[in-house]
Amino acid sequence: MNPGKTEGCWRWCYKRCSCCLSVEERNAITVHNRINLELGKHKRAERRQIKVLLSGPRKSGKTTFIKHFRIVHDVNVLPEEEKHVYAKRVFQDVFMAMNALTGAMTSLKISYANPQNEMYAQQFQEVDIEQITQLNRMNVEAIHRLWHDRGIKLCYSRRSEYQLSDSTEYLMTNLDRIAATDYIPTYQDVQMIQKFGTSSECSFYVERIIIRIVEISCQKSESQKWINCYEDFDCVIFLASLSEYDQRLEENNGESHIKESLSLFYNTIHSQWFAKSSIILFLNKKDILAEKIQTSDMQTYFPDFQGKRQDAQEAMEYIAEMFMQQAVNVENNNHIHIYPNFICAMDLDDMRKVFNIIKQSILDYNLRRIGVL
Repeated sequence: MNPGKTEGCWRWCYKRCSCCLSVEERNAITVHNRINLELGKHKRAERRQIKVLLSGPRKSGKTTFIKHFRIVHDVNVLPEEEKHVYAKRVFQDVFMAMNALTGAMTSLKISYANPQNEMYAQQFQEVDIEQITQLNRMNVEAIHRLWHDRGIKLCYSRRSEYQLSDSTEYLMTNLDRIAATDYIPTYQDVQMIQKFGTSSECSFYVERIIIRIVEISCQKSESQKWINCYEDFDCVIFLASLSEYDQRLEENNGESHIKESLSLFYNTIHSQWFAKSSIILFLNKKDILAEKIQTSDMQTYFPDFQGKRQDAQEAMEYIAEMFMQQAVNVENNNHIHIYPNFICAMDLDDMRKVFNIIKQSILDYNLRRIGVL
Protein backbone atom coordinates (compact mmCIF):
# COMPACT_ATOMS: atom_id res chain seq x y z
CA MET A 1 0.00 0.00 0.00
CA ASN A 2 1.28 3.50 -0.76
CA PRO A 3 2.22 5.76 2.23
CA GLY A 4 -0.52 8.01 3.41
CA LYS A 5 -3.31 5.97 1.88
CA THR A 6 -6.02 4.99 4.37
CA GLU A 7 -7.12 1.35 4.51
CA GLY A 8 -10.73 2.22 3.67
CA CYS A 9 -9.65 4.29 0.68
CA TRP A 10 -7.37 1.48 -0.54
CA ARG A 11 -10.16 -1.09 -0.37
CA TRP A 12 -12.53 1.24 -2.23
CA CYS A 13 -9.93 1.92 -4.93
CA TYR A 14 -9.00 -1.74 -5.22
CA LYS A 15 -12.54 -2.46 -6.31
CA ARG A 16 -13.36 0.74 -8.20
CA CYS A 17 -10.23 2.07 -9.88
CA SER A 18 -6.51 1.67 -10.29
CA CYS A 19 -5.39 5.25 -9.62
CA CYS A 20 -3.85 4.50 -6.22
CA LEU A 21 -2.35 1.09 -7.03
CA SER A 22 1.17 0.03 -7.86
CA VAL A 23 1.97 -1.76 -11.13
CA GLU A 24 2.17 -5.09 -9.28
CA GLU A 25 -1.24 -4.54 -7.67
CA ARG A 26 -2.86 -3.60 -10.99
CA ASN A 27 -1.40 -6.72 -12.61
CA ALA A 28 -2.73 -8.85 -9.76
CA ILE A 29 -6.23 -7.42 -10.25
CA THR A 30 -6.07 -8.10 -13.99
CA VAL A 31 -5.13 -11.73 -13.39
CA HIS A 32 -7.81 -12.04 -10.67
CA ASN A 33 -10.53 -10.72 -13.00
CA ARG A 34 -9.38 -12.93 -15.88
CA ILE A 35 -9.56 -16.03 -13.68
CA ASN A 36 -13.06 -15.13 -12.49
CA LEU A 37 -14.16 -14.58 -16.08
CA GLU A 38 -12.83 -18.00 -17.14
CA LEU A 39 -14.46 -19.69 -14.14
CA GLY A 40 -17.77 -18.08 -15.04
CA LYS A 41 -17.49 -19.32 -18.62
CA HIS A 42 -16.63 -22.80 -17.38
CA LYS A 43 -19.64 -22.91 -15.06
CA ARG A 44 -21.98 -21.77 -17.84
CA ALA A 45 -20.52 -24.42 -20.18
CA GLU A 46 -20.95 -27.09 -17.49
CA ARG A 47 -24.65 -26.23 -17.22
CA ARG A 48 -25.02 -26.78 -20.99
CA GLN A 49 -23.14 -30.09 -20.96
CA ILE A 50 -24.65 -33.54 -20.46
CA LYS A 51 -22.09 -36.16 -19.45
CA VAL A 52 -22.92 -39.69 -20.59
CA LEU A 53 -20.99 -42.80 -19.60
CA LEU A 54 -21.19 -45.68 -22.08
CA SER A 55 -20.32 -48.85 -20.20
CA GLY A 56 -20.50 -52.57 -20.84
CA PRO A 57 -18.32 -55.63 -21.38
CA ARG A 58 -15.92 -56.02 -24.25
CA LYS A 59 -17.41 -56.98 -27.62
CA SER A 60 -20.84 -55.65 -26.68
CA GLY A 61 -20.71 -53.22 -29.63
CA LYS A 62 -19.86 -49.94 -27.88
CA THR A 63 -17.54 -48.66 -30.61
CA THR A 64 -20.13 -49.27 -33.32
CA PHE A 65 -22.76 -47.70 -31.04
CA ILE A 66 -20.80 -44.44 -30.78
CA LYS A 67 -19.83 -44.30 -34.45
CA HIS A 68 -23.39 -44.81 -35.66
CA PHE A 69 -24.74 -42.48 -33.01
CA ARG A 70 -22.50 -39.77 -34.44
CA ILE A 71 -23.52 -40.61 -38.02
CA VAL A 72 -27.14 -39.96 -37.03
CA HIS A 73 -26.02 -36.41 -36.24
CA ASP A 74 -24.14 -36.01 -39.52
CA VAL A 75 -20.76 -35.99 -37.79
CA ASN A 76 -18.02 -37.07 -40.20
CA VAL A 77 -16.36 -39.97 -38.38
CA LEU A 78 -14.57 -41.45 -41.37
CA PRO A 79 -12.52 -38.80 -43.18
CA GLU A 80 -10.98 -39.81 -46.51
CA GLU A 81 -7.44 -39.57 -45.14
CA GLU A 82 -8.25 -42.09 -42.39
CA LYS A 83 -9.60 -44.81 -44.67
CA HIS A 84 -6.12 -46.02 -45.63
CA VAL A 85 -5.24 -46.36 -41.95
CA TYR A 86 -8.30 -48.54 -41.37
CA ALA A 87 -7.40 -50.81 -44.30
CA LYS A 88 -4.49 -52.26 -42.33
CA ARG A 89 -6.83 -52.99 -39.42
CA VAL A 90 -9.26 -54.79 -41.71
CA PHE A 91 -6.44 -56.98 -43.07
CA GLN A 92 -5.34 -57.81 -39.52
CA ASP A 93 -8.89 -58.77 -38.55
CA VAL A 94 -9.05 -61.21 -41.47
CA PHE A 95 -5.87 -62.89 -40.16
CA MET A 96 -7.19 -62.84 -36.57
CA ALA A 97 -10.36 -64.63 -37.68
CA MET A 98 -8.40 -67.34 -39.52
CA ASN A 99 -6.00 -67.67 -36.60
CA ALA A 100 -8.95 -68.26 -34.24
CA LEU A 101 -10.67 -70.72 -36.58
CA THR A 102 -7.59 -72.81 -37.31
CA GLY A 103 -6.64 -72.81 -33.63
CA ALA A 104 -10.12 -74.02 -32.70
CA MET A 105 -9.85 -76.82 -35.27
CA THR A 106 -6.99 -78.21 -33.16
CA SER A 107 -8.56 -77.63 -29.74
CA LEU A 108 -11.93 -79.10 -30.82
CA LYS A 109 -10.19 -81.99 -32.59
CA ILE A 110 -11.97 -81.38 -35.89
CA SER A 111 -10.34 -82.78 -39.04
CA TYR A 112 -10.03 -80.86 -42.30
CA ALA A 113 -12.04 -82.31 -45.18
CA ASN A 114 -9.02 -81.66 -47.38
CA PRO A 115 -5.84 -82.74 -45.51
CA GLN A 116 -3.80 -80.31 -47.60
CA ASN A 117 -5.53 -77.46 -45.82
CA GLU A 118 -3.61 -78.32 -42.64
CA MET A 119 -0.55 -76.78 -44.30
CA TYR A 120 -2.46 -73.53 -44.95
CA ALA A 121 -3.80 -73.56 -41.40
CA GLN A 122 -0.28 -73.77 -39.99
CA GLN A 123 0.60 -70.53 -41.77
CA PHE A 124 -2.07 -68.65 -39.84
CA GLN A 125 -0.90 -70.08 -36.53
CA GLU A 126 2.65 -68.86 -37.09
CA VAL A 127 2.00 -65.39 -38.52
CA ASP A 128 2.62 -62.21 -36.47
CA ILE A 129 -0.69 -60.42 -36.93
CA GLU A 130 0.69 -57.04 -35.79
CA GLN A 131 3.02 -57.07 -38.82
CA ILE A 132 0.21 -57.60 -41.36
CA THR A 133 -0.19 -54.60 -43.69
CA GLN A 134 -1.77 -56.19 -46.78
CA LEU A 135 -3.43 -59.30 -48.24
CA ASN A 136 -1.45 -60.88 -51.06
CA ARG A 137 -2.68 -63.41 -53.63
CA MET A 138 -1.31 -66.41 -51.71
CA ASN A 139 -3.04 -65.25 -48.51
CA VAL A 140 -6.36 -64.93 -50.32
CA GLU A 141 -6.08 -68.36 -51.93
CA ALA A 142 -5.27 -69.99 -48.57
CA ILE A 143 -8.18 -68.22 -46.84
CA HIS A 144 -10.62 -69.25 -49.59
CA ARG A 145 -9.53 -72.88 -49.34
CA LEU A 146 -9.85 -72.93 -45.57
CA TRP A 147 -13.17 -71.06 -45.39
CA HIS A 148 -14.80 -73.49 -47.82
CA ASP A 149 -13.43 -76.59 -46.09
CA ARG A 150 -16.25 -78.63 -44.51
CA GLY A 151 -14.18 -79.03 -41.35
CA ILE A 152 -13.88 -75.26 -40.96
CA LYS A 153 -17.62 -74.90 -41.58
CA LEU A 154 -18.28 -77.36 -38.73
CA CYS A 155 -15.82 -75.45 -36.55
CA TYR A 156 -17.58 -72.17 -37.35
CA SER A 157 -20.94 -73.67 -36.37
CA ARG A 158 -19.43 -74.40 -32.93
CA ARG A 159 -18.08 -70.86 -32.47
CA SER A 160 -19.81 -70.50 -29.11
CA GLU A 161 -17.13 -72.85 -27.72
CA TYR A 162 -14.24 -70.46 -28.41
CA GLN A 163 -13.55 -66.77 -29.02
CA LEU A 164 -14.35 -65.65 -32.57
CA SER A 165 -15.23 -62.19 -33.86
CA ASP A 166 -18.83 -61.59 -34.95
CA SER A 167 -17.43 -60.01 -38.11
CA THR A 168 -15.82 -63.26 -39.38
CA GLU A 169 -18.51 -64.22 -41.89
CA TYR A 170 -18.73 -60.64 -43.16
CA LEU A 171 -14.98 -60.49 -43.75
CA MET A 172 -14.91 -63.86 -45.51
CA THR A 173 -17.87 -62.95 -47.73
CA ASN A 174 -16.18 -59.69 -48.77
CA LEU A 175 -12.67 -61.13 -49.00
CA ASP A 176 -12.13 -60.56 -52.74
CA ARG A 177 -13.18 -56.92 -52.50
CA ILE A 178 -11.00 -56.39 -49.41
CA ALA A 179 -8.00 -58.03 -51.14
CA ALA A 180 -8.22 -55.78 -54.24
CA THR A 181 -5.12 -53.68 -54.88
CA ASP A 182 -7.16 -50.44 -54.85
CA TYR A 183 -9.13 -51.38 -51.71
CA ILE A 184 -10.44 -48.52 -49.60
CA PRO A 185 -12.57 -49.49 -46.55
CA THR A 186 -16.25 -48.67 -46.64
CA TYR A 187 -17.96 -47.28 -43.58
CA GLN A 188 -19.45 -50.72 -42.89
CA ASP A 189 -15.99 -52.30 -43.09
CA VAL A 190 -14.79 -49.96 -40.37
CA GLN A 191 -17.76 -50.85 -38.16
CA MET A 192 -16.80 -54.50 -38.41
CA ILE A 193 -13.18 -54.27 -37.29
CA GLN A 194 -12.16 -55.10 -33.74
CA LYS A 195 -11.35 -52.32 -31.31
CA PHE A 196 -8.19 -52.25 -29.22
CA GLY A 197 -7.88 -50.18 -26.04
CA THR A 198 -10.11 -49.53 -23.05
CA SER A 199 -11.77 -46.14 -23.45
CA SER A 200 -12.51 -43.25 -25.79
CA GLU A 201 -14.52 -40.04 -25.79
CA CYS A 202 -16.50 -37.85 -28.17
CA SER A 203 -18.60 -34.71 -27.85
CA PHE A 204 -21.18 -33.05 -30.09
CA TYR A 205 -24.01 -30.52 -29.98
CA VAL A 206 -27.65 -31.51 -29.85
CA GLU A 207 -30.15 -28.64 -29.69
CA ARG A 208 -27.62 -26.21 -28.12
CA ILE A 209 -26.57 -28.78 -25.51
CA ILE A 210 -23.19 -30.50 -25.56
CA ILE A 211 -23.48 -34.27 -25.18
CA ARG A 212 -20.17 -35.71 -24.03
CA ILE A 213 -19.99 -39.51 -24.28
CA VAL A 214 -17.17 -41.32 -22.52
CA GLU A 215 -16.82 -44.98 -23.47
CA ILE A 216 -15.28 -47.44 -21.03
CA SER A 217 -14.75 -51.16 -21.57
CA CYS A 218 -13.78 -53.58 -18.83
CA GLN A 219 -14.26 -56.95 -17.21
CA LYS A 220 -16.22 -57.59 -14.04
CA SER A 221 -12.99 -58.05 -12.08
CA GLU A 222 -11.79 -54.60 -13.16
CA SER A 223 -14.97 -52.63 -12.46
CA GLN A 224 -14.08 -51.69 -8.89
CA LYS A 225 -10.81 -50.18 -10.13
CA TRP A 226 -12.33 -47.69 -12.55
CA ILE A 227 -15.89 -47.06 -11.43
CA ASN A 228 -15.06 -44.32 -8.91
CA CYS A 229 -13.14 -42.43 -11.63
CA TYR A 230 -16.38 -41.72 -13.49
CA GLU A 231 -18.59 -39.99 -10.97
CA ASP A 232 -20.94 -37.07 -11.66
CA PHE A 233 -22.30 -38.45 -14.92
CA ASP A 234 -25.81 -37.35 -15.80
CA CYS A 235 -26.61 -40.54 -17.68
CA VAL A 236 -25.19 -44.07 -17.72
CA ILE A 237 -25.80 -46.19 -20.83
CA PHE A 238 -25.09 -49.87 -20.34
CA LEU A 239 -24.66 -51.92 -23.49
CA ALA A 240 -24.77 -55.73 -23.44
CA SER A 241 -24.78 -58.30 -26.23
CA LEU A 242 -27.80 -60.55 -26.68
CA SER A 243 -25.77 -62.93 -28.83
CA GLU A 244 -23.39 -63.86 -26.00
CA TYR A 245 -25.88 -66.19 -24.29
CA ASP A 246 -24.00 -69.28 -25.54
CA GLN A 247 -20.44 -67.94 -25.19
CA ARG A 248 -17.84 -68.63 -22.49
CA LEU A 249 -14.94 -66.58 -21.16
CA GLU A 250 -11.65 -68.28 -21.84
CA GLU A 251 -9.81 -66.08 -19.31
CA ASN A 252 -12.18 -66.79 -16.40
CA ASN A 253 -12.60 -70.56 -15.99
CA GLY A 254 -15.21 -70.79 -18.70
CA GLU A 255 -17.73 -68.50 -16.98
CA SER A 256 -20.67 -67.50 -19.15
CA HIS A 257 -20.26 -64.20 -21.01
CA ILE A 258 -23.77 -63.17 -20.09
CA LYS A 259 -23.23 -63.87 -16.39
CA GLU A 260 -20.24 -61.55 -16.42
CA SER A 261 -22.37 -58.90 -18.14
CA LEU A 262 -25.08 -59.28 -15.52
CA SER A 263 -22.58 -58.91 -12.68
CA LEU A 264 -20.97 -55.85 -14.29
CA PHE A 265 -24.41 -54.34 -14.86
CA TYR A 266 -25.32 -54.86 -11.19
CA ASN A 267 -22.06 -53.30 -9.95
CA THR A 268 -22.53 -50.32 -12.25
CA ILE A 269 -26.13 -49.36 -11.58
CA HIS A 270 -25.87 -49.84 -7.80
CA SER A 271 -22.63 -47.90 -7.46
CA GLN A 272 -22.80 -44.88 -5.17
CA TRP A 273 -21.08 -42.88 -7.91
CA PHE A 274 -24.14 -43.21 -10.19
CA ALA A 275 -26.87 -42.87 -7.56
CA LYS A 276 -28.19 -39.68 -9.19
CA SER A 277 -27.58 -40.73 -12.80
CA SER A 278 -30.23 -41.72 -15.31
CA ILE A 279 -29.73 -45.40 -16.30
CA ILE A 280 -30.48 -46.71 -19.81
CA LEU A 281 -30.06 -50.37 -20.81
CA PHE A 282 -29.52 -51.33 -24.45
CA LEU A 283 -29.39 -55.02 -25.40
CA ASN A 284 -27.46 -55.13 -28.65
CA LYS A 285 -26.97 -57.61 -31.53
CA LYS A 286 -30.58 -58.77 -31.77
CA ASP A 287 -29.88 -59.66 -35.40
CA ILE A 288 -27.09 -62.09 -34.45
CA LEU A 289 -29.24 -63.66 -31.73
CA ALA A 290 -32.04 -64.21 -34.24
CA GLU A 291 -29.59 -66.11 -36.45
CA LYS A 292 -27.97 -68.07 -33.61
CA ILE A 293 -31.17 -69.16 -31.93
CA GLN A 294 -32.06 -71.32 -34.93
CA THR A 295 -29.19 -73.73 -34.20
CA SER A 296 -28.04 -72.88 -30.65
CA ASP A 297 -30.77 -73.84 -28.17
CA MET A 298 -31.24 -71.35 -25.32
CA GLN A 299 -32.31 -74.15 -22.97
CA THR A 300 -28.92 -75.83 -23.37
CA TYR A 301 -27.33 -72.89 -21.54
CA PHE A 302 -30.29 -71.85 -19.36
CA PRO A 303 -32.31 -74.97 -18.36
CA ASP A 304 -35.05 -72.87 -16.73
CA PHE A 305 -35.88 -71.19 -20.05
CA GLN A 306 -39.47 -72.21 -20.87
CA GLY A 307 -40.01 -70.22 -24.04
CA LYS A 308 -40.49 -71.52 -27.55
CA ARG A 309 -37.45 -73.05 -29.19
CA GLN A 310 -35.91 -71.03 -32.02
CA ASP A 311 -38.05 -68.01 -31.08
CA ALA A 312 -35.83 -64.92 -31.05
CA GLN A 313 -38.38 -62.66 -29.34
CA GLU A 314 -38.90 -65.03 -26.41
CA ALA A 315 -35.15 -65.51 -26.07
CA MET A 316 -34.62 -61.73 -25.98
CA GLU A 317 -37.32 -61.26 -23.37
CA TYR A 318 -35.80 -64.00 -21.22
CA ILE A 319 -32.38 -62.32 -21.33
CA ALA A 320 -33.95 -58.91 -20.63
CA GLU A 321 -35.66 -60.33 -17.54
CA MET A 322 -32.29 -61.50 -16.20
CA PHE A 323 -31.00 -57.94 -16.49
CA MET A 324 -34.14 -56.51 -14.92
CA GLN A 325 -33.60 -58.77 -11.89
CA GLN A 326 -30.25 -57.02 -11.34
CA ALA A 327 -32.12 -53.77 -10.74
CA VAL A 328 -32.91 -54.86 -7.18
CA ASN A 329 -30.15 -54.16 -4.65
CA VAL A 330 -29.95 -57.25 -2.43
CA GLU A 331 -28.39 -55.27 0.43
CA ASN A 332 -31.03 -52.56 0.91
CA ASN A 333 -33.84 -53.82 -1.35
CA ASN A 334 -33.60 -50.63 -3.39
CA HIS A 335 -35.12 -50.99 -6.85
CA ILE A 336 -33.93 -49.01 -9.87
CA HIS A 337 -36.49 -48.54 -12.62
CA ILE A 338 -34.94 -49.64 -15.90
CA TYR A 339 -36.54 -50.37 -19.25
CA PRO A 340 -34.57 -52.63 -21.63
CA ASN A 341 -34.25 -51.62 -25.28
CA PHE A 342 -33.47 -54.20 -27.99
CA ILE A 343 -31.25 -52.80 -30.73
CA CYS A 344 -28.89 -53.58 -33.57
CA ALA A 345 -26.12 -50.94 -33.40
CA MET A 346 -25.30 -51.67 -37.05
CA ASP A 347 -28.76 -50.46 -38.09
CA LEU A 348 -28.92 -46.67 -38.56
CA ASP A 349 -32.71 -46.68 -38.18
CA ASP A 350 -32.30 -48.37 -34.81
CA MET A 351 -29.70 -45.77 -33.83
CA ARG A 352 -32.11 -42.96 -34.64
CA LYS A 353 -34.55 -44.57 -32.18
CA VAL A 354 -31.69 -44.86 -29.69
CA PHE A 355 -31.04 -41.13 -29.98
CA ASN A 356 -34.68 -40.34 -29.22
CA ILE A 357 -34.60 -42.63 -26.18
CA ILE A 358 -31.43 -40.97 -24.87
CA LYS A 359 -32.77 -37.47 -25.55
CA GLN A 360 -35.99 -38.20 -23.66
CA SER A 361 -34.08 -39.75 -20.75
CA ILE A 362 -31.79 -36.72 -20.55
CA LEU A 363 -34.80 -34.37 -20.72
CA ASP A 364 -36.53 -36.26 -17.88
CA TYR A 365 -33.29 -36.18 -15.88
CA ASN A 366 -32.98 -32.42 -16.20
CA LEU A 367 -36.64 -31.89 -15.29
CA ARG A 368 -36.13 -33.99 -12.16
CA ARG A 369 -32.99 -32.02 -11.34
CA ILE A 370 -34.88 -28.71 -11.31
CA GLY A 371 -37.83 -30.26 -9.45
CA VAL A 372 -40.44 -30.35 -12.24
CA LEU A 373 -40.80 -34.16 -12.16
